[in-house]
Amino acid sequence: MESTDRLVRRIATVAAVFGGLSALWMLSRSGLQGALSSVLGTAVGVGNLWVLAKLLTQIVDRRADKSRGRATVLLVLKTVVLFVLVGLLVNSGRLLNGPFVAGITACVLALPVGALLEPSGETLEGKRSDDAADRDDEG
Repeated sequence: MESTDRLVRRIATVAAVFGGLSALWMLSRSGLQGALSSVLGTAVGVGNLWVLAKLLTQIVDRRADKSRGRATVLLVLKTVVLFVLVGLLVNSGRLLNGPFVAGITACVLALPVGALLEPSGETLEGKRSDDAADRDDEG
């Protein structure tokens, strides 16, 4: 679980950077409302990612047999809430849809980039790889 938390934090950090760049770009293109819409999109995307990671970890964890069913129901509920929330936000007229989607896209782009930025020599399980240990012994 701890390695999943580290990965989610790393992806969220990358998403914040990409979201910040998106907000700056939208500020220059669409003004303050565009920048705020982009920030809100990034926040929705990061929140969705965090909840999704927590629930999927429970679903696939073999040790969590009792919570697997509850996590699956919560995952379905999260999806419904996300669709309703985004639908309400998009149709509210209070934000600009393009910049909002750009903020969400920052999170989507952060997934592969954050995963590729894994610290050198560390695996997702949080252990140093044999190659990294060999390099340390040689150096």
